[in-house]
Amino acid sequence: MKLKKHIRDTFNILLQVLDEGHLTDNKGRVADFKNTIIIMTSNMGSRIIQERFDAIKDVETAMESAKVDVLGLLKQTVRPEFLNRIDDTILFTPLTKENIKEIVGLQLKGITKMIEQQGITFDATP
Repeated sequence: MKLKKHIRDTFNILLQVLDEGHLTDNKGRVADFKNTIIIMTSNMGSRIIQERFDAIKDVETAMESAKVDVLGLLKQTVRPEFLNRIDDTILFTPLTKENIKEIVGLQLKGITKMIEQQGITFDATP
């Protein structure tokens, strides 16, 4: 139950920012958000998106199918007064195995370079 209270408190703080364009802390200091773009992320609905991509091979069809259900889940989960203040919702396609391999390769390249500077040899194979 503590977690739900923290989530509710966080939403209330964000509502103040979205409504009034500023945030006041417990010491009375004000942070201006009037010329700010706020980007919020969540993994809510990620399972739905992954299921659609596993079942439907056409990317656009899978995204359209997932978007309907994910937006429905958002409406069930997030309070309307919060959702009504969000301009747009963007769904991202899941990473493919090739995407993941590329990311891992880039990370390994950086790690290898860093530890080689310390005189350590590192070799990784897929």
